[in-house]
Amino acid sequence: MIDIDGTLLNPEGEITPTTLASVQAAQQAGIVVTLATARRYCNTARIASEIGLAGSLILYDGALIVQHPQGNILSTRPLQAGIAQQAVEILVRHAIQPVVHPNDGLAEEVWTASRTR
Repeated sequence: MIDIDGTLLNPEGEITPTTLASVQAAQQAGIVVTLATARRYCNTARIASEIGLAGSLILYDGALIVQHPQGNILSTRPLQAGIAQQAVEILVRHAIQPVVHPNDGLAEEVWTASRTR
């Protein structure tokens, strides 16, 4: 498993040729390579495709596992609605934009609140 930010990507958000060669060498040696990240599928899929990964991607810190490149959900561990609502309220109260992944395939919604509250 490889994390993305600060591990696979350099500080400029790029995959270096050396890193790409290392990932490809691992795959050619028969090592299963996957990404494990807090990111969502939409931007993780681009990175997985860029390095030639096909297989399971671990997203949202393990709350969602998706088969790439097909986009099939293999496992999901959603929060209970009441807990999710509390989390959103806390984030909004601290001026942090929550990203909510509804339990509806890979659709994504961004919830924001008025800054004038």
